Amino acid sequence: YEAIVQRTLQTVIMVKSHPRTVITIVIQVLNDDGSILSAALNGACLALLDAGIEMNSTLLCSSCAVTEGGLILDPTAAEEKSALSVVTMGYRSVESGVVVSHMTGFLDDATLFACVEACRSACLQLLAFLRSVTNKRYESIE
Repeated sequence: YEAIVQRTLQTVIMVKSHPRTVITIVIQVLNDDGSILSAALNGACLALLDAGIEMNSTLLCSSCAVTEGGLILDPTAAEEKSALSVVTMGYRSVESGVVVSHMTGFLDDATLFACVEACRSACLQLLAFLRSVTNKRYESIE
């Protein structure tokens, strides 16, 4: 997943605002309980926000597993292993454009679009949560 994380973060970091600067992000996975790509990207984005690195938008990611019983958002490792397919989507917060998509397994068009919509909805809820947490954090600083 390293190359996916690197390419994705390069699209949201305003690299021209940081000439001759190396931005190093270390993601160390201590325990993989599923949805590792979306967790890594969300964590990296939060670390960049906290460090004050200028970005053109906030990155929000969500994973969706397709099982015989239906769709599961934020699947565990066990659910991912038994799933027919796992879809991870990353969106920009500003215009809700897709930044990254990753899929394992095969899906028909209708199921894929259902996963994309479920991930987009989850990311909108995550955005609302991040905004409230960020506002509280910076209110306490002032």
